[in-house]
Amino acid sequence: MRGVCPQKVLSDFPAFAPARTFVNPRTTASRRNVGCQLSEVIRMKKEIHMEEEIHKTLENISADKTQNRKVTNISNKLLKKISLKSSSDLEKLQNILYLLFINNSKKHFEDLASVIVKLNFNGNYNLWTWIESMLALITLETENTVISTTAYNKISENYNDDKKAKDSILNGELLHLREVEESLKEGNEKNINEWKTILLSDYVLIKALGKSPKYSCDFLQKEIESLRVNLKNS
Repeated sequence: MRGVCPQKVLSDFPAFAPARTFVNPRTTASRRNVGCQLSEVIRMKKEIHMEEEIHKTLENISADKTQNRKVTNISNKLLKKISLKSSSDLEKLQNILYLLFINNSKKHFEDLASVIVKLNFNGNYNLWTWIESMLALITLETENTVISTTAYNKISENYNDDKKAKDSILNGELLHLREVEESLKEGNEKNINEWKTILLSDYVLIKALGKSPKYSCDFLQKEIESLRVNLKNS
């Protein structure tokens, strides 16, 4: 009797064997990456909002017909383009704030100070140099105690882990006295005023940080006021 072969199923034939299916796992961003991306979006939105606030404040300053001509000229340049990522633009903004102080333009100074005090250290010292200089002046000259305290805290906390740098400033090691003397010898009025303004900002930062072992508050205030008057009359 012919034997009966067991019935084969389709999978026993190579042609019908089901192929293995490989499914690549979906790539999903980690929570950390998502958090970083979200933080960056928020930071960019804040930066854009800040630029808009500064632009609006500069419009009011520029529209003031009694304003100092230098302030108006620099303001008009920034009204065409301003970026908080630009060291050059922040330098112009610093020049405006110091010119407002030099010319005793208190209202516009307070208006601009209330916006600038919102700026923070972002790790870029090329940008922070100008922001710190403005915050130091705001610390000393604003009539708003909340803004003054906020500005002081921002510049002070940046030296928490760098006592050596703070000591160098407080001891006057970074004063641009030699540059002012050399510019006076050369007799170039523009260079003289630029270096005197830088020296003014040096003294302002020392006084704002406080407790200099070398200079008393009275001495610093006299130097600041002397430079302010000198620059106003130049």
